[in-house]
Amino acid sequence: MIKNHVFNTNQDLMMAQPPLRPMASSTFSKIDYRLVARTHFDEFDHYLAAYLAREAPSSRPTARQKLTRLTVPQCYELSTDVYDELIRRKTEGKAAPFLPVRMEFHPKRNQARQKLATLPTSRFQDLCGDVHFELARRYPEFNWESSGRTSPTPSWASEDTYVAGMAHPTRLRRQPSQDTITTLV
Repeated sequence: MIKNHVFNTNQDLMMAQPPLRPMASSTFSKIDYRLVARTHFDEFDHYLAAYLAREAPSSRPTARQKLTRLTVPQCYELSTDVYDELIRRKTEGKAAPFLPVRMEFHPKRNQARQKLATLPTSRFQDLCGDVHFELARRYPEFNWESSGRTSPTPSWASEDTYVAGMAHPTRLRRQPSQDTITTLV
């Protein structure tokens, strides 16, 4: 015999449902990809000064071509992981054998971050150079700004913003005016 339960009050109904967890405010924090990429680019530029001087610009085309296929969030994650490893190598040296595990990252990403520590210096420089090249390709104004010249690209033209926790990044671009849309149609 199956017994049907009748909820007498709203409180009984609420007790039967699992409580809702409030979302952390950081879940929807915005990441300014351009600002973060600029920090990474500058650090790679400083670290690779001698390497970039002797390295041919067209070297490692296969590796660099693969980086062009990364989405904005994937490129951000790779750049962040390589940057973190660079900072670890520069500051902590042998005190920390690899990057620490971060609970908010997927286990495979943590494993890849730890594997960066096993790269010999020459291979790590190659990886840094490839990421540096990709950041320069995605944000050409970085090269202009590094050389002290002003960028020919308006500052709004390469604004990348991602809302963490969303399925896809949103790419913010200046929207054309209604007059422009009308003339195009």
